[in-house]
Amino acid sequence: MLEWNQSLSTGIFEIDEQHKELFSRVNRLLAGMDENRDSDQTRELFLFLDQYVVRHFGDEERYIARLEMRGYGEAEEHRSQHRAFTRDFNAYKADLTGSAGDALLLAEFRKFITNWWILHITKTDRVLGAFMKENIPFIS
Repeated sequence: MLEWNQSLSTGIFEIDEQHKELFSRVNRLLAGMDENRDSDQTRELFLFLDQYVVRHFGDEERYIARLEMRGYGEAEEHRSQHRAFTRDFNAYKADLTGSAGDALLLAEFRKFITNWWILHITKTDRVLGAFMKENIPFIS
């Protein structure tokens, strides 16, 4: 389960709020899958996450584009992480929506999605947030 705490804060309100919403929806998806809820609900939650992740990554990447001109050297790595998550998430989605509660696959997905978000936020998004606050004065 993904749990938000202050150590995950980027210091950028919009990004932090999006992360909280992502955590909430990922937790709903995992809970539903644990309870073997119908596949329609699972597909709906995957669809929401598909759309929300695109929006979230798009918002971050708009900030990244602005910051590249100010020396943000992590831009391509950050984008690369987004692409890798999208690729891997889509592969899991295809496997999980086509399987009837494969416990091993679900455990693997749970580990992937929780570890990815925690590591990405703590190692990449927090760096982005700090750089934004230093280089775009009105951001908070």
